[in-house]
Amino acid sequence: MSNFEYTEDQKIAYSHMNSRDNVFITGPAGTGKSSIFIEFLNEARRNQRIPILASTGAAAVIIGGRTFHSFFGLGIMQKERSKIVYEALENPKIERNMTRSSIIAIDEVSMLPAEALSVAEEIARVARGIDKPWGGMKVLVSGDYLQLPPINKNSDYHDWAFLGDVWDRSDFKVCLLTEVVRTDDKHFIDLLHRIRKGGYDQEIYDFLSSIVIEQEDLEEYEGTRLFPHKVSVNDVNLRKLNELPGKEYSYDTIFTGDDRYFTSLARSIPISESLVIKEGALVMIRRNALDLSYVNGTLGIVKEIHDKYILLEIENRKGKKVDVAIEKTSYDWLAGDGTVMASARNFPLSLAWACTIHKAQGATIDNVCVDLRGVWEHGQAYVALSRVKHVDGLKVIGWDNNSIQVDSSVVSYYDDLTPETEIYDDNKIFGVPEKPFSLEKAMKEF
Repeated sequence: MSNFEYTEDQKIAYSHMNSRDNVFITGPAGTGKSSIFIEFLNEARRNQRIPILASTGAAAVIIGGRTFHSFFGLGIMQKERSKIVYEALENPKIERNMTRSSIIAIDEVSMLPAEALSVAEEIARVARGIDKPWGGMKVLVSGDYLQLPPINKNSDYHDWAFLGDVWDRSDFKVCLLTEVVRTDDKHFIDLLHRIRKGGYDQEIYDFLSSIVIEQEDLEEYEGTRLFPHKVSVNDVNLRKLNELPGKEYSYDTIFTGDDRYFTSLARSIPISESLVIKEGALVMIRRNALDLSYVNGTLGIVKEIHDKYILLEIENRKGKKVDVAIEKTSYDWLAGDGTVMASARNFPLSLAWACTIHKAQGATIDNVCVDLRGVWEHGQAYVALSRVKHVDGLKVIGWDNNSIQVDSSVVSYYDDLTPETEIYDDNKIFGVPEKPFSLEKAMKEF
């Protein structure tokens, strides 16, 4: 282990990730799911190849991984299941993905439909020629089903991965993180836990009422406003930028590589196709520093603008104002085999007077003002309200009786969980399992 400071739950999770078992890391926002996940992978990947997969393109570019669908050759899953499986097995790149990997890691699993998980598992099992779940690969997944769900454009039904038979057959060891490290406000944590499970009673009503921001104060608000819809975000950011005096600077995001991937990459990156800023602008850093001196979601005020760097004033982990120089960085779109197909390069910054709730998932933000009117998705209100380190940094523009939504099947799933409570006693990362058959033999069996 590194110098990372582990909670007791994280120690249990880390030990089980080192075992031969499949593992599901879950828990409320702010418990360090991503931190312990990445901490383990950074260590384990020194000795072996571990693809990091994400449920969406946006999540993939943030973590420097590839999408789950591309790794398994699923496409957009509009064909018959048998055809998707057959075409994936015929693709030599997909076959290499299956046979070269002994462990795979999947982030934000809550946004991955059960059908996608099921088809992928079949592809892995057949390509590897081993009649075990995932063809004997170890599978690590992380996420919170009480946050944002799988995208389903056709109905209100959510095809949660935990409802599928593959989830049961994978026999995940559940590591439930319970200690919130984002904030130490116990009362605030308790309220968030209740909202996470759909709670809406007099105490929660009173809490939301107590943090409502008055209209006259809203115009002078200096934090980040979170909205359900993008149009509100663009309106606020443009207006606030135009109110600033001084010269306006514009930096276009430069796309390189295969232009067939530019549209998907542009839609997935956490920055705009053109960064327009001024000195004095409130911005959000959309990248983690290697030394974690700042993280995705850190807010800063632009002090100086240069072609090679932008100087920001931020608040560090000790609450002290410090200056950091932010240089340009690249966000990559990876093919299923890990090849960089396209890159987008610019300063990893976005105007931060406003942001969508979806874009804010995973971020820790110092001061947030949330508009919960018009939310349409399960977990959306919880994601918005749980971004801050302390309740003093949280304000609400408004809400209604439909703002706090949750799927009862997810609540039941978490109520029935039996999490691991002890350290696994063999802290050795396991090696490559049984040697898989050739693709030719696997295809014949299929």
